Amino acid sequence: MSEPAAVRIDPDVLLRTLDQLNAPDLVDEEIAASVARTLARAAEVFGVTGVGLMLIDPVDHQLRYVAATDALAERLESAQEEAGEGPCVEAFVLNRIVATTDVRTDPRWPTLQGTRQLAGVAAVLGVPTRLHSQVIGSLNAHSTEPRVWDDSEVAAIGAFNELLETRLDTATWARRHTRASALADQLQRGLDHRVIIERSVGYIMGRYGTSAVAAFQALRRCARGRRLKVAEVAASLLDGVEFDEITRTLPTTTQEPERAGGD
Repeated sequence: MSEPAAVRIDPDVLLRTLDQLNAPDLVDEEIAASVARTLARAAEVFGVTGVGLMLIDPVDHQLRYVAATDALAERLESAQEEAGEGPCVEAFVLNRIVATTDVRTDPRWPTLQGTRQLAGVAAVLGVPTRLHSQVIGSLNAHSTEPRVWDDSEVAAIGAFNELLETRLDTATWARRHTRASALADQLQRGLDHRVIIERSVGYIMGRYGTSAVAAFQALRRCARGRRLKVAEVAASLLDGVEFDEITRTLPTTTQEPERAGGD
């Protein structure tokens, strides 16, 4: 089977688009409409099937669907919510860009491959979305055909991601002054728990010699089984509470553990 062709981004089109989206008359635009506009333009510039955004849920600290340009992008995000794994989840946990030529055959996410919502999705590119240097979600682009993500595409979607981060930062500023944005409330509450969860992930990695993604999923499973929030389990773990669910289900490795929250 031949390698799929890489697709490059036109830098002139990208710069014109970012200049247009950063126009002064958009400063006061309602945040949800602004995010939707940014995603739609990104999908058009990249020539991909669709683009979506996932953000942390302040209740259980899981990635949740926030916006998508098409039904496939929405299904992809829902599938990763259900499986608890995938390129967007990994980009979020490891705080780095994660790409796959074809998610349907990528051995990194076997549970995701078993979900029905994945039908029709092939190549996926996940980029961590940050607020005040903390990862709060993941921007993703996808294609219905296998695709090698070119360096120019990675750089371009990174530029769009920075624009989204600016939009979301605007939302949190508005919350501090008007307390009128539900999206900003979600971001702020999730951000408040991020540090303690990262510390507990690091603790599990160091103690059991496992990866950041596996450690995060162990916290997630434990929280679900006990009907607690992930942040509550993380805080208890750091306070010295032992959870049998973590030691019983956590895979171990002799390799050096991945560093959570690093590039």
